[in-house]
Amino acid sequence: MSLKKPLEDITRRLKMESGRPNFENAVADAFVFLDFQVDVIPETQAESDLIVKAPLPQKPYFVIVECTAAREGEFVNHQKLGQIRGNAPKYFRQYGMELPTYYKVIVGRPAFSDDMKKHALDDSVMLLTTDALTKLLELHSIFQFSQDELTLIFETKGEVTDKRIDELVYPFRKNLRTCALVFMGLLEEPTSHPDRRKREWLTVQHLTGLVTGLSWFLDASDVTPTDIINAITELSSPLRRIIELSSEQGLRLTSIPFDVVLEKMGKQGVIFREIFLNFQAESKSKKSATAVERKPIALERVLERKPRKITLEVQPSNDVKAK
Repeated sequence: MSLKKPLEDITRRLKMESGRPNFENAVADAFVFLDFQVDVIPETQAESDLIVKAPLPQKPYFVIVECTAAREGEFVNHQKLGQIRGNAPKYFRQYGMELPTYYKVIVGRPAFSDDMKKHALDDSVMLLTTDALTKLLELHSIFQFSQDELTLIFETKGEVTDKRIDELVYPFRKNLRTCALVFMGLLEEPTSHPDRRKREWLTVQHLTGLVTGLSWFLDASDVTPTDIINAITELSSPLRRIIELSSEQGLRLTSIPFDVVLEKMGKQGVIFREIFLNFQAESKSKKSATAVERKPIALERVLERKPRKITLEVQPSNDVKAK
């Protein structure tokens, strides 16, 4: 299996290289970076360029890839569609026994023509610009997508959009938002400095209630109790050790400084910090707005009120009630 090239090297070549075999090799290295096995097909006029193999998922699959780089200012046209459509049965016979599902992908630069996009939908071909592929690579360096998770991208018919990539990233960002809410729930106050933590132990049920309340207050109502439990599990894992658990006492944050917490989260720590600080700022803003809405009634208005008349009624049971 090929060794991974540095991300910066791959993205540079995806932007700069053109023609065989340089552009195809850059695309091959991109898929290796995404943790796929890649066969580079020998240079022949009628063949496709790459076979990308995913043997790890429950439903193993392979991807037939055509690579094409048009001149700057031009579009990738639909001629490659006929080639990949014609080659698909041959590659399925070759790889289908081991990898029974396959996808057809054209990687192109700089952009695809409208005609190409229309025909790709009809032929169930995925179109991936080098800009979209670069975005996938950068996100993979943070979130480490599995081959199963990347099927969401390969199932796309037509061009892969930013919205489609956001769908792939959504569960990961949601998990980081939940982790940030859990961390806030274990501070002295949700808006406290991140190194000022509760020292008392909380039960999982108590913390889940706190975090659920925070999620609604901060308009993150898509966070569920299951998400909260998963976040607690992650933050208390041997890899993180951000939360300490006690079977008898409950849970609380460890005493490690916030900077070290971010280091433990690797590249995700940058996103976690941004989400956490945004939540704290939003919480302070909403608390300030609530305080203004609940300002005290002026003394003059209080004095203008007439006292409520209270009478006492004696019930047969000799109980006294106020009316």
